Amino acid sequence: MPRKALIRTADLPYHVTNRSNNKEFFYVAPEDLWPICLNVLSKIRELFGCQIHCFVLMSNHFHLIISTPRENIGDAMKYFHREVARQANKLAGRINHFFGGRYKWSVIHNEIYFWNAVKYVFRNPVEAGLCHRVEGFRYSSLNSQPEDFSWELFDVFNDRNLLIQPDLEWLNENFKEEQRMAISKALRRRVFEIPASESGYLVTLDAARRRKGTVT
Repeated sequence: MPRKALIRTADLPYHVTNRSNNKEFFYVAPEDLWPICLNVLSKIRELFGCQIHCFVLMSNHFHLIISTPRENIGDAMKYFHREVARQANKLAGRINHFFGGRYKWSVIHNEIYFWNAVKYVFRNPVEAGLCHRVEGFRYSSLNSQPEDFSWELFDVFNDRNLLIQPDLEWLNENFKEEQRMAISKALRRRVFEIPASESGYLVTLDAARRRKGTVT
C-alpha cells in the first residue's frame, strides 16, 4: 500500500514519533542519546527553521511536537532521523538501522487538541511507570535547562510571542484510561481528530487555559 501523501503546513504543529529497530531499547544509553537528539534538534531549527515545542525521549521511541513555518516537515524529519542514526551508530560502533521504519506524524489543527497532545507527550514516562511525576523524568523538554536547548513551547493558536511554561500540577493530573486511549488513537491519524462520540474524553480548553502557566 503506498504511503499517504505528507501534509505540509506552515501554520499548524505536528506530533511526530518513531521507534527503535525491532521495538527494542535503543542500543545507545539514554544519557548518551539525549545530547545527540538535542544537537540534531538544534540543527533542524537552524537549517530548516523549525520550532521545537516539546520532546520526550523514551527507552525505545520518542515524541516530538514541532512546527514548520517553511512547510518542510519532510526535509526536517529526514535530516533528524539520518543524523541521529549516524551519530548514535558512530558512538556505538554499529552500522545497523537505528530506527525501525518511517516516522509517524499527525497534524494538530486546533488548540484543544494541541494541549491534549502536549499533556500526553509529557505524561508518557509516567504512564510507562518510569517516574511518578512528569518533572521526575530526565529526558524531557520539561527538564532541559536553557543552556542545553531553548524550547519553543508557545501559544501556537493565539500568540506566538507568548512562551508557555505548563503548570506541573495540571500535567500531573492523571488521564482517565478512556482519555488516554482516545488521544493515543487520534495521534495515529494524519490529522489529529477525536470522534464526536469520544470528544468528552478530552481535557477541556478552559481547563488547559486556566492551568497552564505563562512566561512572557
